[in-house]
Amino acid sequence: MLSIANSMQGQSSRSCLLPRPKRSARQAVQLRYLLAR
Repeated sequence: MLSIANSMQGQSSRSCLLPRPKRSARQAVQLRYLLAR
């Protein structure tokens, strides 16, 4: 699961280039983490 989280973080880092609020990004990561769990 840690590897999946790391891969998602790498993708999120690329998406960070787009103009989006950091809060929404964190919420999306949390939702994905819960789904993966």
